[in-house]
Amino acid sequence: LVQGNVNCMTPGSGHKKSKIDVLARKLGRRSRQEPRGGQRTVLITGSGRGIGRATAEYFAAHGWKVGVFDIDADAVSWASGPEYVAGVIDVTSPESWEKALAQFAEATGDRLDVLVNNAGILYGMPFMEASFARDSALADVNIKGVYFGARAAFGLLRKTPGAALVNVASASAIYGTPEMATY
Repeated sequence: LVQGNVNCMTPGSGHKKSKIDVLARKLGRRSRQEPRGGQRTVLITGSGRGIGRATAEYFAAHGWKVGVFDIDADAVSWASGPEYVAGVIDVTSPESWEKALAQFAEATGDRLDVLVNNAGILYGMPFMEASFARDSALADVNIKGVYFGARAAFGLLRKTPGAALVNVASASAIYGTPEMATY
């Protein structure tokens, strides 16, 4: 849906739009009709800080019910108020996905318009100075977490007309980065 690292130019606009603005506009185009069953909903993994938190705050400010889920319970404590559903998720665990989605579905009446698979980890160092454990954790979160999320959320997404799945990826998927071989 959205390409680039930091900002996107919208055709003919002559000014930069944030990736979040572009994504939100594209998701809004998915259905011209008012959402059936009420407020639009989005669940964002890894939303305790960084891109995930900024995305959550953006959607909440635009009237969406936002699921703020992170592996660190303290990291999502900022998300209070009726526009948020905050919880803990370990994206490497199918059982954790099921529990988080059940919590979100209960709060939204089984509605999930958008799942944003944002949770991710990285480390930077010479390859041989890292460890099998670090490599495994990176693959588990950044790869399995995305697969598990897509599979676990499929039922809710299927029930919600016009639903979307957004997988956040690094530009390192396109080109290599020194001292980040595994990433």
